[in-house]
Amino acid sequence: ACSTEIIRRADNISEKGVSLFNRMYHLMLEKGMYFGPSAYEVGFVSSAHQEDQLHQAVEIISSIAEQAWNTMR
Repeated sequence: ACSTEIIRRADNISEKGVSLFNRMYHLMLEKGMYFGPSAYEVGFVSSAHQEDQLHQAVEIISSIAEQAWNTMR
């Protein structure tokens, strides 16, 4: 199960969490979305992104998160 604990340090990220991130990262690349390739990096939203792009990203990320989680069980 995933923890609901807030991660404040890199050494608090579990191996399962890193594996889940890696799976999501590759699935997102297949959908044309790029995130930093490390589970230890932070991401930022640019003011250059339009609202419709952000809504599309939310839908893609939600779908991929569910898909990745289901393959990790």
